[in-house]
Amino acid sequence: MQKSRLYNVLIIICAVLIISSCREDDSSENISDYSKGTWIVNQGKFQDGTGTLTYYKDDKVIQDVFEKENNGAFLGNIVQSIIKVNQKYYIAVNNADKVVVVDAVSFRFLSEIDMSFPRYFASDGQKLYVSSWNKDFTTGAVYELDTESDAIKSQMNLPKTPEGMTISQNQLYVTMTDVTLQSGEIVIFDMNDNSLVKFVEVCDNPQAAVTDVRGDVWILCAGHSDWQNPDNNTQGALVHISSIQQLKSEYKLEGSYLTTNGARDRIYVSNGQKISDFSINDPLQVRNLDIGSRHNGIGVSPLTQKLFATTSDFTSRGETIIFDYDQSSSVKIPSGVGASFIYFTE
Repeated sequence: MQKSRLYNVLIIICAVLIISSCREDDSSENISDYSKGTWIVNQGKFQDGTGTLTYYKDDKVIQDVFEKENNGAFLGNIVQSIIKVNQKYYIAVNNADKVVVVDAVSFRFLSEIDMSFPRYFASDGQKLYVSSWNKDFTTGAVYELDTESDAIKSQMNLPKTPEGMTISQNQLYVTMTDVTLQSGEIVIFDMNDNSLVKFVEVCDNPQAAVTDVRGDVWILCAGHSDWQNPDNNTQGALVHISSIQQLKSEYKLEGSYLTTNGARDRIYVSNGQKISDFSINDPLQVRNLDIGSRHNGIGVSPLTQKLFATTSDFTSRGETIIFDYDQSSSVKIPSGVGASFIYFTE
């Protein structure tokens, strides 16, 4: 009899522990407003399964948000990036050839916009652009989206594959990455009529672009990689384009991940292992950080100034490391498969 009672007690204790542990990280908690917080974009397994979104706010982590708020529906493969414009979120689902639109508060599905391989967004709060690759993987386009009707408003075709974008002084700067062609330039469009301004030579394989508080543009290049003949490899660089004089300066920092802080007076560069950052007033005074593991994306919270770095092997659920420079400490939060892109709406 005593053994039976002890067994029952142990069963109850285990059940309580399981329930409480689920609650710590349970995505089923009711969230009434998703319009502010941090989003981790999880690409999902390549060509298998669906990408997901992780929501983080006030130390609360909610996994698989789209599925939970849309009766189990899936976003599709691969989820690339997200942006918020006019109380809507726009989600680029690369391999599914669509941009999914949801309500910013409820995260309920609103519509889809069909396009080939959508990649990354840029917006000034009024106009919204998305880069897109064609099926040949050598050419692409930038689309302006109508945020009222959620339809394609304008299309700017490109001779190479567009990637990261940024806006400065009513001009759209678009990087053109190296997929099968040698690429070393960006393209600039006039946002008044989406006309071509010019192509600008920067450095090999430009991947990402940001704008600082002065309106200056920073372009990060990864360099070319020739897997068959490494002797043909080239170094990447970080290129600074002055908004006043349109002069270019080049710095020996290479990688694929680029971001700024909330004040946009510091630049952060990562090659997937080491993160480097500096003040825009002193680009030669670089601070380096090794978080101890490879990562697939970085971001700096405009609210807390903490550094976020996503880690994943693209086969199992990953983590996001949150690093506090002031305290030289970090915490980890669970994320999804292929955790990569980070977006803040705080």
